[in-house]
Amino acid sequence: MSLRIKFTGTGSGLAVKERFQSSFLLFTDDSVTLTDCGDGISKALAAAGEDPCLINRIIITHFHPDHYAGFPFLIVQMKILGRKTPLTVYAPSGDISFLRELLHRSYIFTERISFSLEFKELNDGDVISDNSGVSIEIRRNSHLDEYRKYDLNGALSFTSFSMTISDGEKEVFYSGDIGGISDITGGVTGKTGIIITETSHISSEEILGLIESSDKKIYLTHLDYDKETELKNLLDSAPELNGRYIFAADGMTIEY
Repeated sequence: MSLRIKFTGTGSGLAVKERFQSSFLLFTDDSVTLTDCGDGISKALAAAGEDPCLINRIIITHFHPDHYAGFPFLIVQMKILGRKTPLTVYAPSGDISFLRELLHRSYIFTERISFSLEFKELNDGDVISDNSGVSIEIRRNSHLDEYRKYDLNGALSFTSFSMTISDGEKEVFYSGDIGGISDITGGVTGKTGIIITETSHISSEEILGLIESSDKKIYLTHLDYDKETELKNLLDSAPELNGRYIFAADGMTIEY
């Protein structure tokens, strides 16, 4: 069994013409899963030649706008296209009510769409699976922890997830947005063959160190022009690492 991942967006929170905001599709024999749906996700899917009505589930890793802001319009697209099959949306525990309210405030009423929309809460350690034998294990990370001091009312969950995608033998680790390099090193196992890591919230030197110390193939995503240029200049100074990392691009597919 192969794991197939297609990057529908590899950009950061800064909008650029070359990259849509960070997202990807996971294809199995049984389902299609979209991870994150930031600004422009509907256009990103169209650019990638992917039908949003074939997506069975959406996972939102955290609630920074570049990871969820396109959600209401994606639901509208599915409605316009006449979707009939159910859609399951997974999001951090405690944030589902916000998603429901977001749809409601956008005048998107579930009673008026042509398909069933189910919301499910995610917690650290949860596993999402389908009949193909592929599973997605959810791992909480520290990305939002630094913001806790600003939530004086205690209303926010500050939950952000990484994930491990596995077919039982092979694993792909996806960092999501993280707070530090330990969010990656703490989630990688001996079965991990590929690491997909964001680049915006860790230093270029930390990324270089990860590539140097790891025997995994590393895909770099969540890129903006300045960080990409900085990283390329740094990695060009270490030609012995060529072939151990790849700068992800919109539309790129991983078969593993």
